[in-house]
Amino acid sequence: MKRPLHSLAAALSIAALSAVAAATPTFPAVLQTELKLTATPACAACHNGPTARGTVTTPLGKALMSRRMAANDEASLKTAIQALLAEKNQEILKLQAGGAVAGPEYGCSVGQPTRSHKGAASSTLAAVAACALAAKLGARRRR
Repeated sequence: MKRPLHSLAAALSIAALSAVAAATPTFPAVLQTELKLTATPACAACHNGPTARGTVTTPLGKALMSRRMAANDEASLKTAIQALLAEKNQEILKLQAGGAVAGPEYGCSVGQPTRSHKGAASSTLAAVAACALAAKLGARRRR
């Protein structure tokens, strides 16, 4: 029964640490290149609030995700952009024309953190707890 508890503790550690993942830092530059924009689009073009997984909630972000855009996969973003351009999607056309697609607080410069610190703290706490459990189980096994 001890091995399943070790596996559970390891799995919890991995899951907790992966929840802290932030947005893909290269995506704004890919958007700029693919759409031939004069400036790099702000994170708020796709993210609502902190740029972390789960915050892609703007119409443009949702449209890109619905075309199978995946985190950390520039090729998937390029494919999604081309699909939206072919469909004449209004959100991507607005961005291409230089318009804001995310409302009046368009842009990362409005003071949003680069990731959700509240989520990072709880995930870190969960990881520490899981590691402590694994250590305790390991110490118990050696006795």
